Amino acid sequence: MAGELPYGGKHLKIVKEAFSLLLRVREELRIVKLLENAIAYKELNQLNSAIEAHNSMKPPFYTPLVEQAKELVVKLEKEAAIRAGLLNAISTRNIALLNEFIIKANEMNISSVELQQAVVLKARIDNESELIRKLVVATKEKNFDLIDQLMSECIEMGLERVEMKQALEMKEKYITEISQRKAEEERQRKANEAAALKRQQKLEEAQQKLEEAKNTKSVAQINAALENALQLGLQTPEVAQTQILLSRFQNIDEARSKLMATIQVLQVKSESGIVSADLEALEKAIKSAEQIEAAEDEFSELSYAKDAYNMFSKHCEILVSIRAAMANKDRKALSEAIDAAENIDMSTDDVAKAKVILKELEVLHRADQSAGSNEQENYDAAEIARKKRQDLAKQAKFDIKHYPGLRSPDDFAKGSLLNKSKIKETFLLFQNYVIPKSLLDLNKEGNRLALQMHKDLLGYMGDKQMPFPAMLAQDILRKGSEYKPIRDEIYLQIIKQLSANPRAESVAKGWQMMCMCVGTFPPSYDFENYLLHYILEKRDRGRGAVVDYAKYCLRTLEAILSNGDGSGFVPSVDEILAYKDRPPILATIHLVDGNVITEDLPITPDLNVGKVLEMCTGWLDLRDPRINTLGVFVNDLGEIDDQKSGDNPFDNAPYSDLIRTPRPLRNEDYMGDVIVQKARQRRKFKFVLKKKIFLPQHNVRGDDPFYERLVYLQAEDEVIIQGNVDIPDEDTVADLAAISMAVAFGETMGSTVSELQANGVLDFIVPSWRDVKSINEWSNNLLQRKDFVNIDPEDLQEKFLSIVQESPQYGTHW
Repeated sequence: MAGELPYGGKHLKIVKEAFSLLLRVREELRIVKLLENAIAYKELNQLNSAIEAHNSMKPPFYTPLVEQAKELVVKLEKEAAIRAGLLNAISTRNIALLNEFIIKANEMNISSVELQQAVVLKARIDNESELIRKLVVATKEKNFDLIDQLMSECIEMGLERVEMKQALEMKEKYITEISQRKAEEERQRKANEAAALKRQQKLEEAQQKLEEAKNTKSVAQINAALENALQLGLQTPEVAQTQILLSRFQNIDEARSKLMATIQVLQVKSESGIVSADLEALEKAIKSAEQIEAAEDEFSELSYAKDAYNMFSKHCEILVSIRAAMANKDRKALSEAIDAAENIDMSTDDVAKAKVILKELEVLHRADQSAGSNEQENYDAAEIARKKRQDLAKQAKFDIKHYPGLRSPDDFAKGSLLNKSKIKETFLLFQNYVIPKSLLDLNKEGNRLALQMHKDLLGYMGDKQMPFPAMLAQDILRKGSEYKPIRDEIYLQIIKQLSANPRAESVAKGWQMMCMCVGTFPPSYDFENYLLHYILEKRDRGRGAVVDYAKYCLRTLEAILSNGDGSGFVPSVDEILAYKDRPPILATIHLVDGNVITEDLPITPDLNVGKVLEMCTGWLDLRDPRINTLGVFVNDLGEIDDQKSGDNPFDNAPYSDLIRTPRPLRNEDYMGDVIVQKARQRRKFKFVLKKKIFLPQHNVRGDDPFYERLVYLQAEDEVIIQGNVDIPDEDTVADLAAISMAVAFGETMGSTVSELQANGVLDFIVPSWRDVKSINEWSNNLLQRKDFVNIDPEDLQEKFLSIVQESPQYGTHW
């Protein structure tokens, strides 16, 4: 409305007073509004500003809101102080302040974040305190499980308190102490276990040593093991058993020592010769030892002592035999005694003296044999002596390398400037150049001859190109025959050249030379067993033709050793050349009935059938002028058993399956050729002496019963055994059978059917007639002729021949 007045009524006092009053009212309303808002928001600064604005009013202005605002300010200031106190308590984590201000806040019903935080913090601090309290208690009580639990809770709560550190330090210290104590306890336990184990090991070792010592059966070892066991305090049944065993072994040891001492004394005495009285001490020691209970393997010395006693007993017996043989100059007894002495390695002055005497007796004996004054030994006795000599020579001590007369390899190579080691290595082995000196320790002349002999030997064997090899061989044989000291050297050189010889042809020539030597001159008495040893070794372990050569050499050597100082006959060049055509052989010649005329007869390559026949008729003492009708036949015995199919080149021949009839050899033939031929054909055969020429004028009875017997046996073989002659009638067959049985059995022919059959009556019937009648019929037929046994056998033989000779087939079958 004042606006309607000019100038808005400002120029009027009342309007001016009204405008002033309006401004006052508006200010008071503003202050009231401020107070209301401040009271409403409870904001301290706003309250203080509103109160200050109220107080600054001029003139003063009063409203009840001022008092209310002032009261609210006081309250808000108290709350602020409490909140500040709470914040301070929270920041300082002062439990007393927290409690104080929490109480004050609760008294004023303050609800604020600070109060909530203070309450939470107080609860946490209370929890922390309780944890720490429990931790302290657990630490004091060393309750590590609880400590671990509380520590986990503390860590989860993020606590870092000295009590925690103290608990950990205490735990670590305690754990360290426990660990140390446990470590010490573990160390002590292990030490105790180790000590116990060591003792157990010692006890086991002691036990094992006891067992081992018992097995050694050594008193020293058993005693040492027993002392060790007792020192360890080992108390087992084995200890007691070992103590008993020790006592027994001590007895054995004492007996052993006594036996061995006694044997040693006898061994010393045996060098000069012992007598029976010297054996009493050993006999007594053996009897004492036999009282001890001991297994053979525990007390082998007892067996040894018994063997020694037997050996020393033989020593005494041999010494007596040697002295008796030396006193009687008994060559055979002395030889046997020396052989027995060598078999037990007995070497005393008596034995050495006996060998010298035996050598002298052997020289005299061989001289007597050469002069033809020796008597023929009984065949069985000669064979026994021959076998005994071979068994002796087979002993290893007669190996060539042990011959005492040999040079040493060093001596053999001495003086050689080149290849000395090779010369020593080939001392007794093949070499294709002349030796530097003799193999035996010979004098100057002997050494010169030895070198010449080796050169000749190389030439004959084809290891050195030289003319006229047969003459070289003859020179060797002549020198050996004439100069006795070189004989053993020749044999040794041949053996040397045959040892490790790579050439088969050279080996054959070497054996041929050996064959000629053993047929010309014997080795010395000292060397003969060494030569026999080599030949026997090759006979038993050689291969191929070497075995045959060795058999020939053995037989020939034995013959020349038995007959004296050699034949004195040196083969001619032609006879030596015959070795190129055929080998020397050992021939066994049979009679028709299978009896042997001569077994393993040495036949040189130059000896023909005619000369062999002369020897056979001489041995049979045949005097009949018709002996020139006899001959040597070759009877084929079939294939060799081990022959393999396809090996024989004659298998596919048209005549391979035909029966081979006996073939007579001409007088100018050589039996060595037959052996070579049969070996190539792989056929078995035998030589048979029988009649090969039959003339009618010879069909008469002569004065030589041995010749007549041979003719009868051949006729009997042709008719009754071979069936080669036809007999026309039954009576003649019965006559021939009865004669043959009467000659064979005499009065024991048989007088009944059963006795005839027991004597094999059918075997005496001509083969072509055997099935014509039964055995009983033939027996009854022959009984009618039983009186034939009363006729003289020679007359019966003549009767048999007269019947057979009537046949035109007689003499046509061989």
